[in-house]
Amino acid sequence: MRPDTLTERLRIITGGQTIREVAEMVDMNHETVRRYLSGHAPSTEFLAQICDKYGVSGNWLLLGKGPATIKAVRKQALETASEEELMGVLGSKLQSIELRIENLELAVKRYGPRSKPGGREAASQKL
Repeated sequence: MRPDTLTERLRIITGGQTIREVAEMVDMNHETVRRYLSGHAPSTEFLAQICDKYGVSGNWLLLGKGPATIKAVRKQALETASEEELMGVLGSKLQSIELRIENLELAVKRYGPRSKPGGREAASQKL
C-alpha cells in the first residue's frame, strides 16, 4: 500500500524511533517534532533535515512519487540516463577534480607542506 499523506511517509521514515530520537536526529525540539508527526504542517527546515539525515528523496517525501531513498533515485537515474548525459556528468566531475588539484598545488607552493605537531620534524628535534 502506498502512503498517501506526508504524515504517513514521515511515520514510515522514522519507523520505530521515539519522538525524542527523531528530534535529536534532526536537531529540533521534541514537542515541535511531535506536532509534525501528528499531522501539523512541518517547516521546510524539518523536511530538509529529514531528507538529509534519513537519506530520503524530497520528491517522495513531499509528493509520494518516485523512489523513496536517495540511493534508489541515483540508481534509477543511472539506469535511465543516456550515454551522452553520463559522459557530460563525468566530464564536469573531472573538471571539478582538476580544479581542486590545481588549487591544492597552488596552496602547497604558496604555503609549503605542513607537518603535524609531534610529527617527524618534532621527533628529530628531540634527538
